[in-house]
Amino acid sequence: MKIQSRLHNPTPITAGRFLMTPCARRESGSTLIAALVTLTVLALIAASTFLTVTHRYRANFQTASWHDALTSAEDGAQYALVRLRSPLTKTDPSINASSSSTTSTTTTPNTPNQNQVLVDPDLVPGSLQYDLAKLKPGDISTNGTIPTTFSYTRIQLPTLTIPHIGQGSSQFSAVVTVDAVPNTGLNGSSTWYRIQSVGTVPLPGNASAGIQKYDNLLRKLQFRSNGTGAGNNLTTAQAVRTIEIIAKPVSIGSAALFGKSGINLNNKNVVIDSYDSRNPGVTSNADGTYNASKATKSANVVTDDIASASGSPGVINLSSTGAYVNGNIATNDTPVKGDTSHVSGTITEDFFQYLPNPPDPGTMGVTWASFPSASGNINLDTTTGTKTAPLRYKVDGTGNNGTSLGLQNNELNITGNGYIEIWIPGGLSVNGNAAINIPNGATVTFYVDGKVDITGNGVLNSSTIPGRVTFYGNPDPASSQSISVAGNADFAGIIYAPNSDVNAQGGGNSGAIYGSIVAKTIFFNGGTTLHYDQALGDLGAVIDYRISSWYEDNTLVR
Repeated sequence: MKIQSRLHNPTPITAGRFLMTPCARRESGSTLIAALVTLTVLALIAASTFLTVTHRYRANFQTASWHDALTSAEDGAQYALVRLRSPLTKTDPSINASSSSTTSTTTTPNTPNQNQVLVDPDLVPGSLQYDLAKLKPGDISTNGTIPTTFSYTRIQLPTLTIPHIGQGSSQFSAVVTVDAVPNTGLNGSSTWYRIQSVGTVPLPGNASAGIQKYDNLLRKLQFRSNGTGAGNNLTTAQAVRTIEIIAKPVSIGSAALFGKSGINLNNKNVVIDSYDSRNPGVTSNADGTYNASKATKSANVVTDDIASASGSPGVINLSSTGAYVNGNIATNDTPVKGDTSHVSGTITEDFFQYLPNPPDPGTMGVTWASFPSASGNINLDTTTGTKTAPLRYKVDGTGNNGTSLGLQNNELNITGNGYIEIWIPGGLSVNGNAAINIPNGATVTFYVDGKVDITGNGVLNSSTIPGRVTFYGNPDPASSQSISVAGNADFAGIIYAPNSDVNAQGGGNSGAIYGSIVAKTIFFNGGTTLHYDQALGDLGAVIDYRISSWYEDNTLVR
């Protein structure tokens, strides 16, 4: 009997019904599990990617805000610099900014604000300089608040808000404080100022640290507290950066020679060098006067290269034989002419410094006493004069140059250790055996509007310490004032006459210039010598402030 295999007699499949085998059921379950695992892995990858992108996105914005905080702090520092610079000059209504002078009407960035004259910011009520010098902690200042938590005066300016469009935050702010650097502003020197600026920028998103540990340590972002102690919790995370800069005053005597429209040193017998009266016995004689054997090489010669009346650009001309310049030379953008082999320092073409007009005594709003007239010697005692209330005299006589002071064989003797100002609306001449004698202790300021001629044996500041003598030229840019120092005449002081032509003719037996000259054009001829006193860089009127140092404070407490 033949037995039929089950394989050849499968169970019949009824219509509309399918019987799944165990193997098919196992394959279907495995596919479902694989799909679930794949979806889970993809979800994890997507979540990880999203988390990474979110952190990267937040880190990028935090980085942008961190850099924005520095920009905010720097803007605050510049804001304080503007506040310091604003009282250095004032508008003089007697000067027409569009007056008929080729130089004054030159439409270039080098000749702005033609009707601005110099003023002393320490004497301007309401200025930062005035308040920092006069007020004490707890006093009220129109410039801001004076914290009482310090033993010295510092002024916190109103919070500066800076709108911003771009990556990171849309709002910057800066809190700026200004105070005087200790031990500056003594003995007639100018005060330096310290500016601290704290720039703050809100952080976008929630208060979450970035994924980079070292970035968080570097940036020191503030998420919960500003780091100043209990009770200062933050409602908005922020980036904060603090910088401190020192603003150095730029005085009218910061260079040995400064020609607004050019300097001509016409032969090798012209010598420019320097000394420092503040270092007696080392860079000067024991009494602070010049000593050739101790001379230094810091007599800088500079020009703004402003076009002259003929339209030619200004230039420093050392002549084909080469004048001796023991210091650096800097021009605006014009190459130096002549032989430069006798220049001890560097030569650059990237210099510019705005020169405001000299002070105008006619618009100071002060009282001028009548200058004493005499056929013999004239004696003026400065003992009762102070810096804020100097003795003031105006020359009322009439001479060859209109209202003028002419010394022929007589002397003008200044005595005492005080302050005095002399206004000469016309010209000044010192010739023959005449002299102007000024002791070392007196501080004397001359304002001369007309022609100046110092020749023969004329002597200005016989002590040859130039720091306490200032000679201002005509404040009008349209003036044609000329200033001449020639023959055996010594001159010791600062000449600040950016609207005037200064001519120094050598050839005398002992004539020399001690100090600094700022003029429209400067011409040195023959054996003219100028000995620059480096102390003048810290003395005299201030025409600008520059950043001497820049420092970021990273000592924020977390």
